[in-house]
Amino acid sequence: LPVRDMEEVMTAHSREKPFTPLMPWLYVHGGYRETMGRKDYHDPDAGRTVDEALDEALRKEWIPVYPRPGKDPKVFIFSAPNPLRRWPTPQKALEHLWPKLELIVNANFRMSTTAMYSDIVLPAAGYYEKPGIKYSQAYLPYLVVGDKAVEPLGESKDEWWIFGRLAHRIQARARARRAGKVKDAFGKDLDLESVFDSWSEGGVFDPDDIMTGMNYIFENSEICVDSTWREAASRGVVPVRRNGRYSTVNAICSDVDFNTPLHPHQWQVANKEAWPTLTGRQQFYIDHDWYLEAGETLPVHKPPPRAGGDYPLRLTGGHTRWSIHAIWRDHDLMLRLQRGEPVLYLNVDDARERGINDNDRSRVFNDVGDFEVLTKTSPAVQPRQAVIYHAWEPHQFPFHKGQQEPVVSPWKALHLAGGYGQLHYRINYGAPGHAPRGAAVEVEPA
Repeated sequence: LPVRDMEEVMTAHSREKPFTPLMPWLYVHGGYRETMGRKDYHDPDAGRTVDEALDEALRKEWIPVYPRPGKDPKVFIFSAPNPLRRWPTPQKALEHLWPKLELIVNANFRMSTTAMYSDIVLPAAGYYEKPGIKYSQAYLPYLVVGDKAVEPLGESKDEWWIFGRLAHRIQARARARRAGKVKDAFGKDLDLESVFDSWSEGGVFDPDDIMTGMNYIFENSEICVDSTWREAASRGVVPVRRNGRYSTVNAICSDVDFNTPLHPHQWQVANKEAWPTLTGRQQFYIDHDWYLEAGETLPVHKPPPRAGGDYPLRLTGGHTRWSIHAIWRDHDLMLRLQRGEPVLYLNVDDARERGINDNDRSRVFNDVGDFEVLTKTSPAVQPRQAVIYHAWEPHQFPFHKGQQEPVVSPWKALHLAGGYGQLHYRINYGAPGHAPRGAAVEVEPA
């Protein structure tokens, strides 16, 4: 398919499947409208407010949100993420979203902050206690896999078993109650009496044997031809032989050829196919109505908004140096490589102006939240900057108030624009995101 047609396929798939982008969902259901929607936290020349933009995007189905506005979510089931550590202003979710939820289920291999606020924690096996595909990315012409090295600790199970057995139990209970078909959150019929049959493909997959899934993946793979799971596990990496169907994990628009270096956009640059834009070219000018209103038809500099209030410092950060992503941020061995608890870096002069010395405990605050933290003074930090590396767990801070408490992370109305060539929501892309950077804060002695 030409790339433009493939984009249409991806867009249709996103609309057909009930995927909901996180930030609009929190805006509607999590109480984030009262912070992210504040006009004084946004560009004064944005053209329209986030409220107005979201209402129009929902009405025109540019952005899907389920359950739809007016109907509250009741059950929150999640595996792997740690929302109350990662989401901006998590206190808003606890205040507005958590009371709506009748059941919160977390499949996790560690007692994270969010697990502490869950009704049920299903103990999942760790990375080296189960087989799995670790990485499948467009810029890497390999699948990276990992095998089970040791047995899971205690009663923990791999997620294959957890969700397979849940489906099996739900089907058994539904048949005993003769539940039949019900409407799901997306208005579609769901036969509760056959959910396990659907999960297991009529008995092909066995929740007690994860190899029935892993073997199936490699026996039927479009991209890793002539490879079995056992061969993949023994090698650790498996070369991608074909691109497979166009998707978000192979969307570099280049053919895989191990005789030449992998590079993006071969189809457009070398093969002269049209770019997946409204004009078919690399496009900078966007004459969408919303961009016209905001004066952003071309890239333009605008001063950063005062997200969080009128405060002199900017809270920034970086990828943690003493952890493995966010998973081991509270690990004893890692903590011994630093000061043993969360630490904020301040410019020496900024600290002196505020009466803060090295290793003092300080309070970081703005209009929406605050947290307390040890302070490290450093001449390497720019003036008017406060730096804290990411991934600290809120339970590592006094009062369990973490570094995300003052982070509003507003997104622009333009992030919701749709109905225009390349401007459309598709799974994982084309929707508002959030970043724990740039919040306006003040720091004082705790």
